[in-house]
Amino acid sequence: HSITWTSSGAGGVVSNANSTYTVSAITAAGLNENHHAFYTRTADGCSSVLSNKITTSFATGLLISDNLTTVCDTSFYDNGGVNGNHTNTNFTKTYSPTDGTKKLKLTINKFGLTQFGSMTIFDGSDENAPQIGSITNTTPAINKLEFVASNVAGQLTVRFIAIGSANGFLGGLTCQTPLQFRSIANGIFADKNIWESRAMSNGSFTAATRAPNKGDDSIWVMHNVNINSSIPLDQVVVEPTGNLEVTGTGTDVAMYKTIPDNELTIKGSFKTNISTFFGRNTTNILLLGSLINNINMQTDSIKVFGNTSPTVISGNGTISKLLMNSNHALMVNGNVNISRDLSLINGIVKVNAANVITMVAGQGPIITGGNANSYVEGKLRRQEFSTSDSIVFPLGANGLYRRISLLANQNSFDNAVEYEAEMKFGPAPTRTLPSTLAAVNGRYFHKISITNNPLNFTDAQLTIHYNVGDGVADAPNLRMAKDDGGTNWIDIGGSGTLNGTGSITSNSFTSFSDFVLANSTAGINVLPLRLVSFTGIAKQNINVLKWITENEINTVHFIVQKSEDAIGFINIGTVNATRMFNNSYHFNDANYTSAGMQKSNTFYRLKIIDANGSFFYSNIIKLNNNKTNIISIYPNPAQNILVVSSYNVIDALITNSVGQTIKNIKLNAGTLLINVSTWAKGLYYIKTKNETVSFLKQ
Repeated sequence: HSITWTSSGAGGVVSNANSTYTVSAITAAGLNENHHAFYTRTADGCSSVLSNKITTSFATGLLISDNLTTVCDTSFYDNGGVNGNHTNTNFTKTYSPTDGTKKLKLTINKFGLTQFGSMTIFDGSDENAPQIGSITNTTPAINKLEFVASNVAGQLTVRFIAIGSANGFLGGLTCQTPLQFRSIANGIFADKNIWESRAMSNGSFTAATRAPNKGDDSIWVMHNVNINSSIPLDQVVVEPTGNLEVTGTGTDVAMYKTIPDNELTIKGSFKTNISTFFGRNTTNILLLGSLINNINMQTDSIKVFGNTSPTVISGNGTISKLLMNSNHALMVNGNVNISRDLSLINGIVKVNAANVITMVAGQGPIITGGNANSYVEGKLRRQEFSTSDSIVFPLGANGLYRRISLLANQNSFDNAVEYEAEMKFGPAPTRTLPSTLAAVNGRYFHKISITNNPLNFTDAQLTIHYNVGDGVADAPNLRMAKDDGGTNWIDIGGSGTLNGTGSITSNSFTSFSDFVLANSTAGINVLPLRLVSFTGIAKQNINVLKWITENEINTVHFIVQKSEDAIGFINIGTVNATRMFNNSYHFNDANYTSAGMQKSNTFYRLKIIDANGSFFYSNIIKLNNNKTNIISIYPNPAQNILVVSSYNVIDALITNSVGQTIKNIKLNAGTLLINVSTWAKGLYYIKTKNETVSFLKQ
């Protein structure tokens, strides 16, 4: 036999082979509903008569005018009672669970409010507690609305604004036991069937009887779980195997602080695909894995803290605040807008070459911190409305931190000017020096531009902060140079504040380009060496490294380092510097598979030591030990000069991405410098008889 249920009202939900029947909705306030069951024989469809009727109605319970505020299982409705309209009476009351180990849950089954009437629910003891949500006459009418307390006391505060008379509301106040949940399958977050739960006192997990919500103790996401409707959550941990994804249109994932823990911990992956109001002003997200933010995520802080491996933010979207305090880097692989605060305490924020971080004007975004251990490596933009403001860029590259400050003058308060700055490691493109300058810094330079509203910019001064590694021994004769947009350097003046560590502020200028420290012709500043190139060739049973330097006056020696993953390096040799103006070095690594390094790729870099004890690193090169390279190139990408090295005499052909021949070259067992400054941007190929090497022209 099978069991069939009928109802004169809204009906219910059946389960356990139809033997269990749950009334799930109310037809109308105060009206009785009759429910029956009857048996049907499977063989011939013969049915029994209806069973005795079961009658349900909305129970009497807590009126808003009652003084009872400690509850755990009661109906809840306005002062018009179950059937009547409410009067023009407002109230604000706080309700507490009779069982202190549980949390209150407010369920609203029916509501009909006046045009300006509203109900607001707060997660705590008063109206200063975080707001869970609100109901107005425009709130979509669904079967029921649920609001669960998550604060330690399990309390809810309800504020009702009447403004006239209407049907009001019908609901219930019940108590819910906080549980711990873990996912057991892929699926929708609100589907109880993908969860197991257990009591907070631990014990064994069993099949969940409901989906998790904010009032629960801990929620572990271990699978691919989608959030497709608004939901309040807390203490969610996305495990390394898990992926939590927001897919519902207009979804509000309400995470707000009622306990000290982080509202969301991401060890695996969290992804937003649609415009999402995520969290509240006190929400903290701990990022230990991957965040893919494709639209908009408003939180108090995304914290990168104490992670044991690099973390990732991807996608093109907006976040409110980013706090960087980690022993490993944060990789930014998207265009990220920050609307309020970027805080740099520890760890490097590495921005992909094709992307940018933008401090968006509107909410007064600020950057705090910045030091030798925590800076932005890559493009950083700042939008400014002020007509005269000092704009700080905490920039670095390849282990060097060199903060700059831009004092920019603008001619309008109404339109923000967007400034972009990046610190580039390595020498600036070769340009002609003016008669007032003897040399420029060959270790790094800053590239600055305006990316929006250039007509609102008038003029600016730049301050570069330097340290002992920059060789400033004659501060009064330190200068700053910028290029003229072509092949010449321009002396824009200034003088250093101190020898060793200090700063220099330029004279006023009216255009942006490359900026670099320089030594006047009367000065004795020993600016750092210029590493012209660092290349390598994988020959049979040996890896050959070669580098060329200029301005090596202050360099003591080079430490050659290698790695199998480009992260952890070991020292394999030292080469003393000759301290000449132009120098060429080589180093042979015959044991490229030693020290447990058995992978096909080997990575190398130079640690360059100056006389004052300061040092910096070269670019990293990769050699394939399963393949004998004929040629190597540097730098890649290239802007002006491309260095091509070979240990054989060989002819080569350079083509563009569509196969057109750009240049024929002959490599004579040495180094060839090719001027690519006038070439179109794009991908190029150097082809020999046995090998093809690609490079990108920027």
